[in-house]
Amino acid sequence: MVDSAKKKKPGALSVRGASDEAMRPEATEQQPDEGGDDEGPEALVEGERSYEACRAEAEAIDGRDVVSFKGSAVLAMHNARVGVEAVMAQRGWFEGDKEAPTVSFVKVAATAEAAKALAFATRRAEQVVVKRSDLRERLARASRVRRTLLRACDALVDAGALDAKEVAAIRVGRGWFDTVQDCIDLAALLRRNGAKIRGKTAVTAAQINEAATLGSELLAVLRPTGAKASGAKADALSVALDMRNRMAMVLARRYELVERAAGWRWGRELGEHVPALQSRTRVTAPREEPPPA
Repeated sequence: MVDSAKKKKPGALSVRGASDEAMRPEATEQQPDEGGDDEGPEALVEGERSYEACRAEAEAIDGRDVVSFKGSAVLAMHNARVGVEAVMAQRGWFEGDKEAPTVSFVKVAATAEAAKALAFATRRAEQVVVKRSDLRERLARASRVRRTLLRACDALVDAGALDAKEVAAIRVGRGWFDTVQDCIDLAALLRRNGAKIRGKTAVTAAQINEAATLGSELLAVLRPTGAKASGAKADALSVALDMRNRMAMVLARRYELVERAAGWRWGRELGEHVPALQSRTRVTAPREEPPPA
């Protein structure tokens, strides 16, 4: 293990100044899915295998410590893969430098497994959500509201009234979790820029309010805090969301080792090589480094 880094609260996915707002996956009304960036059957089998391998560690987390995962499983899996590859490429450097800390590269590699487990847990949660008849109509409405506001925001970007990067950050992603959060974020973006967009859009205050209200109501169901809802359907959703949250914490805890190793290797420049789990910034492609002379 690397012992030289500062400790932070376990399970926190927002690190090194990364935005707390997640890059969330793109939604469609028909088949939204945030389960991963590889949708083939082999990837699903591998994801389930990783899920089962991480299950015991996830279930061992004290329920009082479990926090709601507000990020994108797709982005976390991608960034974890990049981070792991970057650190693994430095194995020769670590093993050749007598002053370098001892790094368990077996544990570094195991971080990628936790990322796949999170993606699979997210897929399961998505499947439970779409089976809920009491949610299906409201989710479909949220998808339509999201699409309408995004189109309006695109026009406002063209008019110079909104920042293109802010709109792009909301658009990127997929899945019902993303759809719901996007409604909230789009409403907040339009309200924040009220003076700039006045007279330049057909979007009404009522539409913005609907997006904020609908998103908040659905978010309370999809990311519950406190007591579980009653009923078999609610229990199934609660269980799926709980495991998604737990897998996110397993990934965050394992990724701490990757970040600590990167901090030792690159110091303050670690972010150029190993991205935070929810970072949208491109990093330098990993390459093997020879051990120090």
